[in-house]
Amino acid sequence: MKEASEKISGFVLAGGRSTRLGQDKALLPWLSEGNCKKNGRTLLDHAIARLRLICDTVSICADRDDLRRPEPLISDALPDSGPLGGIVAALEQSLTEWNMFLAIDLPLLPVKVFEALVARVQMEEQSARAADPPAQDRLACFLPQLDGLPQPLCGLYHRALAPGLRRALEQGKRKIMIALKESIRDSGTTMEFQPQRCSFRIDLWDAAGFAASTKTWSSLSASDWFLNINTPEELQRAQDLMSA
Repeated sequence: MKEASEKISGFVLAGGRSTRLGQDKALLPWLSEGNCKKNGRTLLDHAIARLRLICDTVSICADRDDLRRPEPLISDALPDSGPLGGIVAALEQSLTEWNMFLAIDLPLLPVKVFEALVARVQMEEQSARAADPPAQDRLACFLPQLDGLPQPLCGLYHRALAPGLRRALEQGKRKIMIALKESIRDSGTTMEFQPQRCSFRIDLWDAAGFAASTKTWSSLSASDWFLNINTPEELQRAQDLMSA
């Protein structure tokens, strides 16, 4: 899969404060397949390893020197700006059109989900290039959807979104979906999509439908895949599901 997606950069969103968890989630020991907690692998290492399977480069979005790894560390676009601050900074520095983001507290999300998202975007790009006349809109963000709700902390973002997301962030709009919708609405001609004038759009991917077809390799439901580790109880449930 990595050969097919070499033009996609990966970014781990690792800037949370872990206040509800009561301990630093980025540096939590993590048990994964073929891996023992005793070997020092953390939740951050687990996220990096999964992105490396599909992305040519991986960086860490966080204002924390203690998370420094061989991977580049990218500071948030604005202090204390949440995940959106990391997304904006990453898109502004990215050298690739498409960028995969993964929140550090989604350890159960399978790599096959990332692969499915990448395959859909690549197919979309091929169709757009072949279209005659050119399409009047272009896919700029592709996100999983669960129970009718977009999951913006794991998805593909086109770097053309950076200016609009930056404007929303500077206006104090830090919820990702609100900022995305405003960026889409304000879009027009961009460097990446020239000479074609077009609008942007967000597409959503049915995670539950995909999960229902994966019983041969995963016993978890889509709800399990998107379990966020924000509390001790959620951490315990994630560990139990991984060990089952």
